[in-house]
Amino acid sequence: VDIGKPRSPFRRHYASYYPYPLDLEKIQRALPDFLGTHDFTSFCATGSSVDDKTRTVHEASMAVNDAGDELIFTFRGDGFLYKMIRIMVGTLLKIGNGRLAPDSIPAIIAQKDRNAAGPTAHPEGLYLVHVAYE
Repeated sequence: VDIGKPRSPFRRHYASYYPYPLDLEKIQRALPDFLGTHDFTSFCATGSSVDDKTRTVHEASMAVNDAGDELIFTFRGDGFLYKMIRIMVGTLLKIGNGRLAPDSIPAIIAQKDRNAAGPTAHPEGLYLVHVAYE
């Protein structure tokens, strides 16, 4: 996520732009709440035909590049639902912007309601890095 001021025209296809102020510590506090096995219905796009929305997230982390103008989110799990990562990132940005409390993730998961989570983040910058099969 590009958080630089002004927006870099060179990253427009490689990172989504977020122009609002963020408290990165709030985002860091919220990330561990995604870890473990949960029913991620709240973080799945409406209209999904998947019946079992239980997934296990093994890693949920955020790093900031050296310039301090880009956030790198990393998620590792046993599988992901349609738009799940984008909704998770959108919710984290809403937490970082102070519009959701950092401890709200468990309640959002428990509600099993897509409307409880934050917006779907833009797709620019979303990359599948590695797939492993057991």
